[in-house]
Amino acid sequence: MSLRLIKRALRLPPHIVLLKLLRMAKNRWHQYRREQRDQKYPTYSSYKGKLHSFVTPPRAIPQYTKDLLSHSFDLLGSGPVEVKYGLKAPGLEGHVYPSQAALPLESRINPKNLDYAEKVWSHLDPDYTPLDWQIDFKSGYRWEEKTPSHKIPYGHLPGVDVKVPWELARMQHLPQLAWAYGKTKEEKYVREFQNQILDFIATNPPRFGVNWSCTMDVGIRVANWLITYDLMQSYGASFTPEFKTFFISSVYDHGKHIIHHLEWMPTFRSNHYLANCVGLLFVGAYLSGCEEWLDFAIAEFIKEVPLQFHPDGSSFEGSTSYHCLSAQIVAYASALAISVKGEGCFHPGYYEHLHKMALFVQDMTKPSGAIVQIGDHDSGYLFRLFPPYDQHLNRQLLIDELHFKSLYPHPFPLCKEPLHTFISGDLTVLKETFPKTQIAFPYKKERIDCRAYPDFGIYIYRSPHLFLSVRVGSIGHLGRGGHAHNDQLSVELVIDGKEVVVDPGTYLYTPLPKRRNDYRSVTAHFAPQILGKEPSGIESGVFILDRDPKGKCLHFDRHTFLGMHTGYGFPVYRLIQFGDQIVITDYSAKDPLVPLEEVLKQVQQIPFSNGYGIIQ
Repeated sequence: MSLRLIKRALRLPPHIVLLKLLRMAKNRWHQYRREQRDQKYPTYSSYKGKLHSFVTPPRAIPQYTKDLLSHSFDLLGSGPVEVKYGLKAPGLEGHVYPSQAALPLESRINPKNLDYAEKVWSHLDPDYTPLDWQIDFKSGYRWEEKTPSHKIPYGHLPGVDVKVPWELARMQHLPQLAWAYGKTKEEKYVREFQNQILDFIATNPPRFGVNWSCTMDVGIRVANWLITYDLMQSYGASFTPEFKTFFISSVYDHGKHIIHHLEWMPTFRSNHYLANCVGLLFVGAYLSGCEEWLDFAIAEFIKEVPLQFHPDGSSFEGSTSYHCLSAQIVAYASALAISVKGEGCFHPGYYEHLHKMALFVQDMTKPSGAIVQIGDHDSGYLFRLFPPYDQHLNRQLLIDELHFKSLYPHPFPLCKEPLHTFISGDLTVLKETFPKTQIAFPYKKERIDCRAYPDFGIYIYRSPHLFLSVRVGSIGHLGRGGHAHNDQLSVELVIDGKEVVVDPGTYLYTPLPKRRNDYRSVTAHFAPQILGKEPSGIESGVFILDRDPKGKCLHFDRHTFLGMHTGYGFPVYRLIQFGDQIVITDYSAKDPLVPLEEVLKQVQQIPFSNGYGIIQ
């Protein structure tokens, strides 16, 4: 057991530690049994079911498909890269790994799966150039197809990012081929779809290689496969019988893998589990004979939505971007469930929760159309169906998806009244007792509307010429802070359309832990700062905050905000007042604060990251 896990265990009650150890031992035993079986028998299935259809041809959307046909991908800040065997990677901040030429299948696929893989491979078009599905095409590091998926390492070498092959293997680019076929009726798009699917099946046997190591990505991939197949069929495309056989069997393999590798824990689930369930829901809906998976997934969404989304509609993960990802998963899962089972499969409260999810996104949207960045942003989606999804922080389409205008006939009213919390007495003691630092911003004084999301921990002020958000409250993940930053009492500010203060984003996760922490640190946020201190420790792991800073809002109305936290070991306060100017004043009960003018200058010098792996 690693030192990090031991430290985490020491913070838990003994009975919880025992339960976790028993669960870990059980999982390890099952992994061992599966690995022994997978070395003796093929992991591919031969499934004889049929595929259902749910979509009708929408209006075709022009897309640039030349890059897709040439296998040029720009993912997670990679820049355009032609993904193939032997590619020369650009590197990540100087970390580059040597290229590897293509090897024959018998050198890459484990013996028990080789016959089936070669059979699938034989149906590729002769002029098709295979994709290297195992490579991080930013750093050049390559995993191996023979490695059992549960033994895939990541975060083990500098600059190596497992999210890159995972992102490509989600195959969210495939729907663009369907749009292109619908517009042009050119068979090359159907052939490309078939070739990429067959290429993936042949070189990614179930439970082997990097692309079966995270069940979330398996669920997202199969949903994209099915929706693209259905879209193409709705446009009149036809597929070869051999392709259909391989495709249906692999769809079944995806469902089987998901149900046996659910990212579920009794005390904690996240967007990963929602992605597991949406994958099962799509397989269960589309594939005849798999209705049990459909029913299971619908039941899980009914249970998970009130667990993973607060009563105010916001996600429990402490991240606005992860709210958008989880909400999109729920929206499409719900839409497909309704298509199969009818509106009655969900109760009215479920639809109201969806509506509140949309309102949260709407309220988090700045005048530019981008959302406020609170916590992590990994550029995650279930589907990337339309061009605006290339704008990493623009979530207007998600608002439309969640409003369910075509699915649910009874709209819910938009609540305009702000939520208020109050502190007893006045601010005299605070102002006269504690050291302070202050900064002011001129703005056009006019009526300000405000909205509070205390469950999430964000407070919004908005007028025609102003947008200001204040972050204070839960760190998410039931106190784990897995996707939270040290951003308590931080502010984003837009005046007359100009971004005055922005959250710099996330940039990376595991490939460069120091850079990860640079963007999680309080020094990256326009928040009260004590020189050399963090409100919560960020050194125990890239997906954990060591302690809850206990942030809370003390007062909130149209004219004043007051919040505090104790992350430094003593109270610090932030007071925001809207008068002739916007005046922000920070107070400390003990150590001196870094002057706000210095904090602002420091934050403005950090390269802005508007999406995972991207810095501007």
